[in-house]
Amino acid sequence: MTYENIIFEKLEGIATVTLNRPAVLNAVNYPLMSELRDAIDDAAKDAAVRVLILRGAGRAFSSGADIGEMDDLIGGWRKDPHAYIRHIREQEHSLLLSLRKIEKPTIASIRGYAVGVACGIALCCDMRVMSAEAVFGPTFVRIGLMPGDGDSALLPALVGYGHAMEYLLTGQYIDADAAFRMGLANRVVPADRLDDATNELAEKVLQTAPKAVAACKAALNRVLLPALQADLEFSVREQTLLKQTSDHKDALEAFLAKRHPVFAGR
Repeated sequence: MTYENIIFEKLEGIATVTLNRPAVLNAVNYPLMSELRDAIDDAAKDAAVRVLILRGAGRAFSSGADIGEMDDLIGGWRKDPHAYIRHIREQEHSLLLSLRKIEKPTIASIRGYAVGVACGIALCCDMRVMSAEAVFGPTFVRIGLMPGDGDSALLPALVGYGHAMEYLLTGQYIDADAAFRMGLANRVVPADRLDDATNELAEKVLQTAPKAVAACKAALNRVLLPALQADLEFSVREQTLLKQTSDHKDALEAFLAKRHPVFAGR
């Protein structure tokens, strides 16, 4: 199919999906989610594909959810909370789960920001290669929410409970050095080496036995996948409640006004 928001390429056993909205730092909208799910499904079914790489065009992996759709995302729970939850499951959760479930190894190649939902997408990948200036942003508490994209299940599994709680509870960015030190990043390289370093890691996987690789991923998914599924179910309901708080409303108003929010615990 023809894609408008991603570039999907296959070459010598490696499928590469490039989030292709560089003018908005590859902000994630629903059409991009749909196209990305389709590409993951295509790669899963293609026997010639051995590794899947996700990357972003331009200066960032992704700046997170598209602000242009923020009103729909916020207003949806008010009109019909149950329909809103179903929509998040069908659009966002299905993408994250398809990325986690694919038998083939996945590598996130991260330049610049990987924030919000994009942080969750990167965490759902099996490995992460970061450029030296790249950052993860599990920053939901800054807008009065909890993570909704698997962060609270996957981040502790990757970096340990203490590190995960520090970043989830403070909303701080995780820079490349910290990510590598904690085991969140497999490689940190200069920006001009990012594509090469990512491909080199993929090439190492190509030298191994496909069925053995799939079995290794299945073994780890016995723990990770149930935890991710449970976290997504919990978080979508909890986020729906948190979106009704005054703290969240003030945080959004503060974001638009470019001021600091004032949290009152209401």
